[in-house]
Amino acid sequence: MKNKVNFLILFSIGVLILFSFRLLNLQIISNYNYLISSIRNLETYEPIEPLRGLIIDKNNIILANNRPLWKIFLIKKRKNFSEVDQQLNFLQKILQFDYSSLKDKYERISFGDKIFISQISDEKVLAALLENSDEYPDIRCENSYYRFYPFGEIMFHLLGYLGPINQNELIYLSKKGYDRNDLLGKLGLEKYYDEYLKGKKGKKALKTNATGQIIDSNIVYEPENGYSLRLSIDSRLQQAAFQLLQGYRGSVIVTNAKTGEILVLASSPSIDPNLFISGMTTEQFNQINNNPDNPFLFRPISAEYPPASTFKIFMSVLALDSKAIDTNTKFVCNHIFQLGDREFKCLGRHGLLDLEGAIKESCNIFFYNTALKTSISTINQYARILGFGKASGIDLPGESNGFIPSSEWKINKYNEPWFDGDTLNISIGQGFLLVTPLQMNLATAMIANEGFNYLPHVVNEIVDLNTNTVIHKIEPKIYLKSNIADWVWKYVKKAMKKVVEEGTARYGGTTAEIEIAGKTGTAQSMGLPHSWFTAFGPYENPEIVITVMVENSGYGASIAAPIASILFDMYFGNKTLEQARLDIQKAWYKKYLKLISKGLKPTDDE
Repeated sequence: MKNKVNFLILFSIGVLILFSFRLLNLQIISNYNYLISSIRNLETYEPIEPLRGLIIDKNNIILANNRPLWKIFLIKKRKNFSEVDQQLNFLQKILQFDYSSLKDKYERISFGDKIFISQISDEKVLAALLENSDEYPDIRCENSYYRFYPFGEIMFHLLGYLGPINQNELIYLSKKGYDRNDLLGKLGLEKYYDEYLKGKKGKKALKTNATGQIIDSNIVYEPENGYSLRLSIDSRLQQAAFQLLQGYRGSVIVTNAKTGEILVLASSPSIDPNLFISGMTTEQFNQINNNPDNPFLFRPISAEYPPASTFKIFMSVLALDSKAIDTNTKFVCNHIFQLGDREFKCLGRHGLLDLEGAIKESCNIFFYNTALKTSISTINQYARILGFGKASGIDLPGESNGFIPSSEWKINKYNEPWFDGDTLNISIGQGFLLVTPLQMNLATAMIANEGFNYLPHVVNEIVDLNTNTVIHKIEPKIYLKSNIADWVWKYVKKAMKKVVEEGTARYGGTTAEIEIAGKTGTAQSMGLPHSWFTAFGPYENPEIVITVMVENSGYGASIAAPIASILFDMYFGNKTLEQARLDIQKAWYKKYLKLISKGLKPTDDE
């Protein structure tokens, strides 16, 4: 009897302890856990994406804008992925997504977290999704936007595109407010001005229940939309330049000689930047990436070429200013120049020429003789005064330096001295010398302005379009200024005018609207030569400078010069491309009759 009483007492005590522990668990431990869970749910925050700033041309034509986008997420409300199978099967009738990848992510995330499934830009697809929303309660649709480029490949290199931020970029950009889910400018202006364009995120507080369902939300603070860029680019001329480059690898640059503003910066071949936004297959990307024509290369500022005979105008400047020759110096061109046991040739047999005649006819022999009266150190010095061999600092990423050789460089590179033959090659823009089309354009502007040029820029203003406020205005700024005598510039300008009137570009450089001055170039390369033409106009009061470089296409006068001529006429005559072509054809015929009467052949020479 005593044992039974003891058992009952112990049993009662055990039950009491068990109930006490359960009560403790419910009232204190579990209550604490529920409280923490409740607080976590009540304090869930999400960023509100700002609208990225627009990019517009000088005439307020939109070059990059934003279009509505809806992002679709799967919320983890259930323990097992199999419990959402039916929902995803319904969803796959409307959207395409990687089912196996989704399953893997679902098993790794926490309860209430979300997984990105897909995005919708088509309103009809969105309507179909929302119409059947009862079929997939675990799916959430969030408003967003995507970047759109109306001009497609015409503006690719200039504008760039957006892409997901990578880990290396995140390391240094996280301090500036970027996170792993952000899109980042990858090329062009989108990259260079990303911090202005991206804006500042807002913040939204979300109240969710235990299953992750949103039961309430409120905005903590609104996002600040990005600033917009108003460019100096003339989209009408940019389109025309790109069209004129079709079928070629090359570039066109049009700049304002009085301000440094860039009106055209065209590069061919190109890529439609919208492909990077909408997404492309691996096969599509590999096809672009492995293209031997290298459509990713931004040729106007990144590609480097021998300048060929265009360099003769700069050799003329340095030869006159350094007093290696003067305006009365003459040399005889008999087609071949003998240097030791080597022969250096000219395209023609020009006879006795002064400097003006040598520029007009692009005579190699005259410049070979001139080269022997100077030195590579003098050429190197003046080339740098003119802006070759260094990046200009244009407001775009990826600018190359070009290359100006020196005797010290050749010893270090090839372990051999600098020879006179090397100087001869440099004097006609061949050999080790490399320049970018932009450098050629800026050096031509220096001749047009008689001793100075302006820092090139693509953006004119950074603006807040919401308030129509100019945040920052880019003012004209002198880039290079020389102490070279005024008469030297005037002499070379006059000779460049002769090039177009009756020299190597007498037909290809024909314009109907204004008088221009320019210089052709035909650079040796594998296959057909590269075609150069750089010019300014009007001659009496230069306003714009145009530089055209077309790879492996033929003579400068035949390919590059006609492209520049059309753009001159379009700009000064406010014409369509077709009208400019027609008017130039008429002007060419009048000029043809005049030149034939002087005994000049009906073709350009270089």
